[in-house]
Amino acid sequence: MKKTLFFLFLIIGLISSSCRKNDDIITGGPVPVIYVQTQIAGVIHGENGIGLEGVVVRWGQQSVTSDENGYFAFAGAAADREGTVLQITANGYFNLSKTVQPIANGQTWLEAQLTPKTLSGTVQASVGGSVSVTGATVTLPAGGIVGAGNVAYSGMVNVYATWLDPTDGATLARMPGNLSAIRENGDAAALATYGMIGVELESPAGEPLQIAPGAQAQIIMSIPASILANAPVSIPLWHFDVTKGKWIEDGFAEKVGSTYVGSVSHFSFWNCDVPFDNVNLSGKVVDGSGAPVIGIWVRASLANGGSGNIPASGSAWTNNIGAFSGKVPANEVLIIEILDQCGAVIYTQEIGPLSVDLNMGNLVANLSDKSINLTGTLVDCNGDPVSTGYFKINVEGSTVILNLATDGTVNAVIPTCDADELIAIGYDFGNLKSSPIFTYSIAGVNSLDLGQVEACDELTELIEYTLDGITTFIVDPAGGIQGNLMTINSGLNSPDSTYLYFSLNATSPGTYVPTVVEASSFDPANGGTFSFGYCQGCADMEVTITSVGLVGELIIGTFTGTLDGNPSNPDVPLSGSFKVIRDF
Repeated sequence: MKKTLFFLFLIIGLISSSCRKNDDIITGGPVPVIYVQTQIAGVIHGENGIGLEGVVVRWGQQSVTSDENGYFAFAGAAADREGTVLQITANGYFNLSKTVQPIANGQTWLEAQLTPKTLSGTVQASVGGSVSVTGATVTLPAGGIVGAGNVAYSGMVNVYATWLDPTDGATLARMPGNLSAIRENGDAAALATYGMIGVELESPAGEPLQIAPGAQAQIIMSIPASILANAPVSIPLWHFDVTKGKWIEDGFAEKVGSTYVGSVSHFSFWNCDVPFDNVNLSGKVVDGSGAPVIGIWVRASLANGGSGNIPASGSAWTNNIGAFSGKVPANEVLIIEILDQCGAVIYTQEIGPLSVDLNMGNLVANLSDKSINLTGTLVDCNGDPVSTGYFKINVEGSTVILNLATDGTVNAVIPTCDADELIAIGYDFGNLKSSPIFTYSIAGVNSLDLGQVEACDELTELIEYTLDGITTFIVDPAGGIQGNLMTINSGLNSPDSTYLYFSLNATSPGTYVPTVVEASSFDPANGGTFSFGYCQGCADMEVTITSVGLVGELIIGTFTGTLDGNPSNPDVPLSGSFKVIRDF
């Protein structure tokens, strides 16, 4: 395997709010899918690196739209531990599917870049012909194009194509999936890419077109000079499956001069890749005193990899206990680096080659003046420690949820980069109270004791629900109305990464059947009991809206009914109430 290419690496995750250890087998069958609870947030960039507003991001039945900074966030849901797929769409750009491996009971972070969809050329379908773009050429067969229903098409074909350079750092953000794959024999694999091409065919009226059954088109992709010498003579071809979120092995391409040439039977994204075995790498980042370092980058690179300033690498965020975990190439020497929030490397270690999974244990990182050691205690109105609650911390626009110990204390290290301010608020779930919002100056400060913080303020917003006998309280929920669709969800502040999401066609008070409901609950005091429920159509659920305010005012209501669970617990009762400040 050539050591200058990008590869699948670690689970990308940030800021957990749970101590639950175990995964949950939600579905049955001969090979049950294992689900974990996660929240997903991130930023969608354009070609210039600036965040794109108005991008629609879909995760299962949920969808959100990016804000003026390109930021999006999902409250949470159960995700396949082996990978969950986000569909990203925006006018004027190629559709993009990204696969993320969720970090259990935390927030999985994604940054993606959309590629402008510009006309590359036209071909007369009855005659066939070629269209070239930088790095690639597409040749369509004569009489080999069809429209909807596989009806033969003989008119002009608009060809939209883009080539992704395997040595360009932007490729990791622009490509579909995450270089996880399924081989022809059904085995899972990770990939090292030698280049990708995305192609979409349309009629002049915008009708989607495809290669006719039994016909084939030719693709030619350039091999960059820096990897040409080691490029295999024959290399597997892989197409991207948007449903599975995986690259599927499908044929091969041959090395012809400085190009790869192959034939394909349909168009989506195609990839020239070498598969390789992988192992799991895990560890924990702490400071000199042993306190976990939260929300910091860990990067793995092939020891002899890189092209110019572009390393062959993948990276991950640490969660709320400083932990990271995920897949790296087997039988390769790796460089493990820890980067502070400003991007400076503060820890380096060489490991491998690895033939089995490895837990690196505690990695001690010195963040110097780029972090802050945060301590404090949350108490109730009587001065007693709060055992069921958390502190929410905001630094430079990033939110960190710090769970409380049983004595109401916190002790954690948080990266701050060059931030001058830290904002903190404490929540007491047991008494449904919060503290005031405190702002601290942290310029030149590397430790901060919040002291004894008292939570005595009534909560303005609240979701209270009981799922399968477990009651959960959520502060700072989110919700609003877009068109005729009302959505209510947990926001990014769910205790123990539990969550609630529902949508319904409603704009005024009344009783409604919701369109989608998802909910989970977790009871650490009762042996770690976890419950999950879902419905679509939701004939067995009822939502009663008692008040609908304007944006900035409250939406108030109740809900009750039964959700679908898993084979061992098919009917899961759910009931609760909410008062949510309308966000849109």
